Amino acid sequence: MQIEESRASLVVEHHTVEITQHPSGGGGEVGVMREIGRYASLTGQLTIASGAMLWLSSDLDGAVAYLEDCAEGVDELAERMAALGVTESIGAHHEAAEMMRQVVDAVQAAAAEAAEMSRELQLAREDHEADYGPVHDEIQRMPAPMPDRGFLANR
Repeated sequence: MQIEESRASLVVEHHTVEITQHPSGGGGEVGVMREIGRYASLTGQLTIASGAMLWLSSDLDGAVAYLEDCAEGVDELAERMAALGVTESIGAHHEAAEMMRQVVDAVQAAAAEAAEMSRELQLAREDHEADYGPVHDEIQRMPAPMPDRGFLANR
C-alpha cells in the first residue's frame, strides 16, 4: 500500500483500488471506495493467510522427513556401534531415535492442521467473493461516481 497525503492505492490480485479524499476532508466516493478497499484487502489477506498456512504445512512435512531420516540414521548408528562391540550408549541412541519418532507424530498432526486451516481460509475467501464479489464488480462497472452516503441517508 502506497500512501500519499490524500490518496492511497491498494493493489490486490490484479485489482487496483484508488481511495481519494476530497480537499474538504469528506464526501464524494470516499465511503464506498473504503468499502471496496476493505473487500480487496480482506480477500487479499485471506489469500495470503491461506498461502502462508499451506507453506507452513509444506515446511512441517519437510521437517517430518528430516526427523524420520535422523531417527533412522541414529538407529543405524546404534546398530553399527553394537556390531563394533561398543555397547555403552546403544540404548541412549535408540531412545533418542524413539523420541524423534514421537516428535514426528506431533509435527505430522501440526502439518495436517495447517493444511486444513489453509483450506478453510481459502473457502472463507471464496465465500466472501461469492457474497460480495458481484457487488464489487457492479461498483467497478458503474459509469457514474457513487453518491455520497450522507446524501443517500437523508432521503
